[in-house]
Amino acid sequence: MDERGYGATPPLTIENAPGTRPRRPSFARTALCIPLIVSLAACGGGGAGNGTSTLPAAPAPPSATATPSGSVGTAQVSITIPQTSSVGASSQRRALYVSVATNSLSVTPAGGSATVIPLTPGSPGCSSGTSGRTCLISMGLSVGAVSFVVRTFSSADGSGPVLSLGSATATIVANQLNPISLTLDAVVSNVQVSLAPSSFTPFTSGSATVNAKVLDAANQMIDPTVNTLVDPSDAPVAVSFADTDTSGVTTLSATALGATPVSVNYSGAAPPIGATLIATARTASKVVATGSTPISFGVVVTPSPTATPGATPTPGATATPAPTATPVPIPTPSPDPTQVPGISPNPSSLAFINTGATYAQTFTVTQAGYAGAYAATTSGGDPTVATVSVAGNAVTVTAQHAGATNVIVSGGFGQTVSVPVGVTVTPITIHGRRS
Repeated sequence: MDERGYGATPPLTIENAPGTRPRRPSFARTALCIPLIVSLAACGGGGAGNGTSTLPAAPAPPSATATPSGSVGTAQVSITIPQTSSVGASSQRRALYVSVATNSLSVTPAGGSATVIPLTPGSPGCSSGTSGRTCLISMGLSVGAVSFVVRTFSSADGSGPVLSLGSATATIVANQLNPISLTLDAVVSNVQVSLAPSSFTPFTSGSATVNAKVLDAANQMIDPTVNTLVDPSDAPVAVSFADTDTSGVTTLSATALGATPVSVNYSGAAPPIGATLIATARTASKVVATGSTPISFGVVVTPSPTATPGATPTPGATATPAPTATPVPIPTPSPDPTQVPGISPNPSSLAFINTGATYAQTFTVTQAGYAGAYAATTSGGDPTVATVSVAGNAVTVTAQHAGATNVIVSGGFGQTVSVPVGVTVTPITIHGRRS
């Protein structure tokens, strides 16, 4: 067992099952059927003799991952890591979520320690082809009921954040094909949002498409219409949108990320000030990640009127030119050697799923060259959505009710910064058991 508590690695190989992606509704879990061929092997305390298998011979697993006394079979599993490509390319949208950044995998049996399998290009049993890097894993499994959890990582040693995970339970029978239905769900780490086009023309109605990128811990895009989104504990994650403009000048076509495209619609009225689109990825109990983008409006340029030419004047007597005056040099003002620094908030937006002091959130502000006091207030949308207090450079925001607004922080040199705040309250109903 190594310093992270993982067991020693048994001989393993990996390859992805071919085939087309099955039809399924949005956010449906996808299953990978892994055929396992098991043969009995002599094992201290109860072997069944020298069995045979159609798989290549593999040495018995080391004692660090040994199963309880009894018959032990040799199983072979395959997985393919797709080739690296640009974020959003169709080749990354796979029915089974295997990030292009995957470099290791861990298998943790129920009640046992994790076995880490490196999946780098130079790892044993791994080879590169047109579909990606293919590895073939052989491992020892006890004959009978087996439950285990599989996790993938971008590191080669199973350390760091999880990219995808899944679990399986199967009954292993000796000397026959044992299919296991394994689900690998995509673990959400970040969400980014933008609009196309990026701004509206003032007083001209229009629509902008919302582009949301859900990313794993290796900054690779996850397609939520194909993959189930989860957090590191396998709790389901949903992505929702909120518009801080409550005047109705800008509206959302939908508030949840799904198979149908989402858009921001502009009525053509006077543009709202400080409107922001916020994307939130969360489970039922906590926020996993947030992203935001301003709802911008261009500048209307009014052309200057063209001067109408007048009548040609009648030439008069030629005037005697006056002597040319000697120009007096005007001194050039010295440029200001400094620029006025802005205020930087961290984080740049806040999302709440409940109200009250228990769920208050704090962000900090910094401004180069300024050591004075900061002030904060709510503005835009519904200012009563939240209350704010300031202590030094820390601004604490307490949600009061559902809605959206902006926290405006004032600092030195006449500078201010706006931090979008969105509050979504999910009611929880508790039903008692009838006697």
